[in-house]
Amino acid sequence: ENCTAKGTGLSDIWFAGKQAKFMVHARDKYGNKRLEGGDEIAVRVLTHDINRKFLPEIRGKVHDNNNGSYTVTYTPEYVGHVTMSVTMKHVVGDEIVFNPVRGSPFELIINPDYIFPLACVPFGPGCEGQLVAGEKTSLTVQAEDKYGNKLITGGDWVECELEAPKGCTIKAEME
Repeated sequence: ENCTAKGTGLSDIWFAGKQAKFMVHARDKYGNKRLEGGDEIAVRVLTHDINRKFLPEIRGKVHDNNNGSYTVTYTPEYVGHVTMSVTMKHVVGDEIVFNPVRGSPFELIINPDYIFPLACVPFGPGCEGQLVAGEKTSLTVQAEDKYGNKLITGGDWVECELEAPKGCTIKAEME
């Protein structure tokens, strides 16, 4: 529990698909900085969506800097609420214990990444059946990031082109 973790990867808000990074600093039982590496650190990232359904767990990658500090990276892919546990292995007598670093578990919110056009899904009357020339119709585009996470805010510029049977392309106005 004397060990600490600091860095932007522990921010309250992060984005799907963006690599997060933070440092773990090992300390001895008296709170002194350790000056050599070799410690075992485990990082578990658990995400649940708005329905409190847990999504596949990811593990952080730990790089030993061989000076008592460790660089941890992870890349969340799912949008939701994250609980991240950061623990360090200790041997107490004959028993192996993983103690949490100070502040663990950490709580974060993961937001969607930027719009990814190939993942966007159009739906509505303008996508169903035949369209009639001169008749107004509509469709909605659900914007998603490259991981399939639905974007929660609008405002992205979307261009729509319709392809007619004889090969001509019609540009559509989007609101």
